[in-house]
Amino acid sequence: MAGPAAGVLLLAAVVLQSSPVHGKVEVGSLRFSMTGAETINWHYLGKFGYGLGTGTYDLRARYRDLRLAAAGAADESNLSMEMDVELVLDDRWEGALAKRACSSQRAALTHRTRPIRVTQEWTHVLGGKLQQSMRPHIWYFALSRCGRGFNTTIAVDYELRLVQSDGTELSEEARLLFVAAPAVVACLSLLLARFGWQCWALWRRVGEVHPVIRGLVAAAALQWLGQAAQLLHLRFFEATGASESGAEAIADILSMLSQVVCSCLLIVIARGYTLLSAKEADFAVAKPVATAIVALLHVALVGLGKLQGDSHDKLHENGGAVGLALVAARLLLCTWFLVCVQELLRQHHERVELCNFLRPFRRAGCLYFLSYPAIFVLGKAFAQYLQHPVMHLGLVVMQAAATLWLSELLLSTSSLYNQVSTLRVALLPPAGGSPTTSSYGSPESSGSVYGSPHFGVWSHEKKS
Repeated sequence: MAGPAAGVLLLAAVVLQSSPVHGKVEVGSLRFSMTGAETINWHYLGKFGYGLGTGTYDLRARYRDLRLAAAGAADESNLSMEMDVELVLDDRWEGALAKRACSSQRAALTHRTRPIRVTQEWTHVLGGKLQQSMRPHIWYFALSRCGRGFNTTIAVDYELRLVQSDGTELSEEARLLFVAAPAVVACLSLLLARFGWQCWALWRRVGEVHPVIRGLVAAAALQWLGQAAQLLHLRFFEATGASESGAEAIADILSMLSQVVCSCLLIVIARGYTLLSAKEADFAVAKPVATAIVALLHVALVGLGKLQGDSHDKLHENGGAVGLALVAARLLLCTWFLVCVQELLRQHHERVELCNFLRPFRRAGCLYFLSYPAIFVLGKAFAQYLQHPVMHLGLVVMQAAATLWLSELLLSTSSLYNQVSTLRVALLPPAGGSPTTSSYGSPESSGSVYGSPHFGVWSHEKKS
C-alpha cells in the first residue's frame, strides 16, 4: 500500500506545482479549392471551452498555391488573400453544420465573423476576445472563403492559440478533470492496495492464486495505470497547450483494456468457467482467442479515435463514430453474456444453488455491459463542456465499482459464487500445516487444481 500511496502523493505534488502556461494551440493545414466542379471553401479549425470571464484567441495563417507547386513554379508576388474566421457558440453548432456551407442560413447561426488577411508568410495575426458571464461555453472556430472568389487550389497553414480569462490554456472540460484526476488516482490506489492485500493473504493461506483472480488484479492495475497516465497528460501536456499526447493515448488504451478484462471474466464465468468441472467446461483453448479478439477490437477503436484528432463532433475521448461503435460492441457482448448464462441455466436447471447464483449474476453482468451505453447516452443530456467530465468520471466509477464487486464475489467465502464454484476450495484455510502450505495437493484432491496448464478450469473434486 505504501508504494501506490507514495506515488499518488508525488503525482499530486507535481500537479500542485503547476508552471506558467501560454495557451492551447491548434495547428494544421487546410485545403481550399474552387476549380471546375470541385468547391471546398469552408473548414473547421478547432474548439475551446471558455469559462466565465473574458478569454482570448489569436490566429495566424499563410497560404501555398498547390497548382503552382505541382507545376514546379514559384509565386514571387506574395499576394494577400482575404478570408473569414467564423465563431459559433456550442448551442448553435449542430444547427449550423446542418445548413449548407456559405448559405445565409448558416451565416445567421454564426455568432461572429471576422476577416483575416492571409499571405505566403506568417505576417498577419488576428486577435480577439470572448466574454462569458452566465456559464461556460465551447466556442467553435472555422475558416471560410465564402463570397470571396478565387480560381485556384491552395493550402492554408494555421496556428490558433486559445487562452482562458485567468491566463491558463486548459479548456473548461479539461480544467474539471485537472481538479478531479488526483482524487481519482488516490481512490484507485486505495482500491488496488486493498485488493492486493487480499490476494497476498490468499497466497499466504493456500500458496497459489487462481487465474481468474489474477485476471481481476490485472484489470485493477490497468485501470490505475490508465488514470495515472491521464493525470500525467493533464499536467505535462494539456497544461502546456497540447490537447493530444502519447500519454493520453496510453491512458485511453489501458483504461479500455481494463474494461475488456472485466468483460471477458464475466463472459467466461457465464460459460461455466470455475462453475463446472473441467470435463463439462471444455473450452480452455477458445477463451484466450476470444479474449484477444475482444481486446484487439476495443484497442483498434480507441486507436481510430486518436487518429481522428480534434474532430468537431468529438467532445470526449470516445466521441463521434468511435463512441457509437463501442456502444454497439458492448451491446453485442451483453447479448453474448446473456446467451451463455441462459444456456447454463437450461443445461443445469436441476442444480438449485447454481441457478440461485446465476440469476443475480446475470442481472449484475447486464448492468456492467449496459453501463457504457447508458453513460454515453446520459452524457449527451449535459451541456457540451460537461460531457467529457461526465463520460470520463462515469466510466471510472463504473469500472471501479465492477472491480470491487468482482473482488467481493471471488474472494468472499460467504458469496453465492464461492458456494457453487471450484474456488471455494482455495478460500478455505488449510487443515493443519503452516499458513503457506498449499491445500491444492492434499490427498483429497484428484489431480492438479488447475486441471490443465492453460488458463482453464479447476478440476478439484472430492473423492466420494
